Formats: sequence, structure tokens, C-alpha cells
Amino acid sequence: MKKRRQIIQVFFLLIGLAFLAKLFAIQILSDTYHRKAERNILQKIIEYPIRGLIYDRNRRLIVYNEPIYDLMVIPDDVYVPDTLDFCGFFKISR
Repeated sequence: MKKRRQIIQVFFLLIGLAFLAKLFAIQILSDTYHRKAERNILQKIIEYPIRGLIYDRNRRLIVYNEPIYDLMVIPDDVYVPDTLDFCGFFKISR
């Protein structure tokens, strides 16, 4: 009876150690989940709403909207073979 109890305890201990070993391998040795977490980071993007014309009660124009767009370029992500052509196309200074 006592031998059977010891066998069952050793069996559960081995299963627990196997789970701990797998958990260690997943969290410490593998970088798969770290890469997935890096790709899952949220990015805040400010988006301004497009509003129409606003009139007062006498039908006089109070506020109007002109859409303006910002061009943002990350130099490491874009290869531009000719900087002068790029600046000329967007009418910006070098």
C-alpha cells in the first residue's frame, strides 16, 4: 500500500517537473512569444475629424474646414535613390 502511494507521488512529481520544464523552455529559452508581443504593440494614431461648414442662425458662415495632410517618412523604412527628385516632387527643401 505504501509503495503504491510512493509510485503515484513520483508519477505526479514527474508530470509537474515536465510542466515546469516546458514552461521554462517557453518563457526563457524561446523568443517566439517575445516577437509576437513586440508585433502586438498598440500604436496611437491621431485622426482629426473632417467637419463641414458651420453657419450661425442668420446663415452666415462662421467656420470652414480645409483638409490638411501630413506626410511622415521614417528614413530607415524607405529607400530613396535620389533625394533631389524626392524633394522636388513634394516641393520641399532638402
